Amino acid sequence: MTRRRPMADSAMVRKRSRRRQARGQRFGLAVPRLAMPAVRQNTVFNGFSTGIKETSRLKPFLHRRPTWAHALSLLLLALCLGFMGVIVQGDKYYVVSPEISGTRFVPPEEIASAAAVNGLHAFWVEPAQIEAAVRQVPNVADVRVRAAWPNRVTIEVTEREPVLLWMDGQTAQWADATGHLMPVRGQVEGLLTVVAEEGAIGAQTMEKLPEALIAGALALHALVPQARELRYAPSGGLAFEDARGWTAYFGVGNDMAQKLVIYNALVASLEARGLRPLALVVEDVRHPYYRLPPPPTPTP
Repeated sequence: MTRRRPMADSAMVRKRSRRRQARGQRFGLAVPRLAMPAVRQNTVFNGFSTGIKETSRLKPFLHRRPTWAHALSLLLLALCLGFMGVIVQGDKYYVVSPEISGTRFVPPEEIASAAAVNGLHAFWVEPAQIEAAVRQVPNVADVRVRAAWPNRVTIEVTEREPVLLWMDGQTAQWADATGHLMPVRGQVEGLLTVVAEEGAIGAQTMEKLPEALIAGALALHALVPQARELRYAPSGGLAFEDARGWTAYFGVGNDMAQKLVIYNALVASLEARGLRPLALVVEDVRHPYYRLPPPPTPTP
């Protein structure tokens, strides 16, 4: 069995190191200084051994005395913790109610309910999330949220402007210029009414009407202001009851002015021939036509 040689003590190691350095200087050689091995010993505090082994390299760190820099760091940490405690527990840092502006038809309470910031701490106010929530209100087109210290939240709303009243069966809804449907909230003077056949618009577009339909209805109403109520059907499009006793069909789209010129020319032609139609259809400007009432049944 091989016996292990005892570790040389530090004095012997230092002496050998000095000899090597002197021998290297004598012959002009640069001999690197060997690193001192760490000597392990028991750590003793106040006369009691801790039983923890430490090295001579760790001694300076374990026995370093506190300085004024340590005290200042602790003081700053305590001040920061105290300041955070005041902010978290202070009532003035919680939102009581948001400031809402820009509403005309939507009640401010509905906007506040969608925003859900009442009683929320200022640290947790996220304007982007609030804006996304308020935009879910059907009558809201856009919204801007601002947060200010310590507990102020302002919500600026831009509502959708209704341009016509859409009647589909027993359901009445407003529609804006883009065709977006929204709940009716009050009365709007002079608002155009469009009555649709039941199920005229497919279920996939019930949240929005075709823009061609909206544009055609507004253009036709501007050209024929006496037609305060329009009808809509998939075949024939937009229509109104002419005061002379027939139904006029104009389709949809932005070419209502051209269709009206053709319509008036067709009416003049029929009146010159003494004909009174049941319907005049100018849905397609290339193929306008009319329908006459059936001839009377001869009496026997």
